[in-house]
Amino acid sequence: MKWLVVFLFTSIALGAPSLEVFWTDNSDNENAFLVERKVGTGRFVLLDAVNRNVTKYVDKGVKYNVLYTYRIRARREERFSPYSNEAKATVSEDGEDKINAPTGLGIRIIK
Repeated sequence: MKWLVVFLFTSIALGAPSLEVFWTDNSDNENAFLVERKVGTGRFVLLDAVNRNVTKYVDKGVKYNVLYTYRIRARREERFSPYSNEAKATVSEDGEDKINAPTGLGIRIIK
């Protein structure tokens, strides 16, 4: 399973918001990772593809006060992995960026 996390940072040069999406590469045979984004309550669309073994993507095309949801999957030729979990972020102009609840909580019995 690939865990997906989104970090917010502001581009120093332009003062425009950007979101850094990063994940854990659990594949050893992918050709690329596909980064998909949903804006608000819309549908997921392919945002970009990054090379194998790359584990982050910076989305410079975000706007203030809009909810963005991301998911990732690995691709090898015409085959695809299942999707990662979804990660969400909203960038606020007032500096009070929304923090989303963690996901992927589990319990494991240790003997």
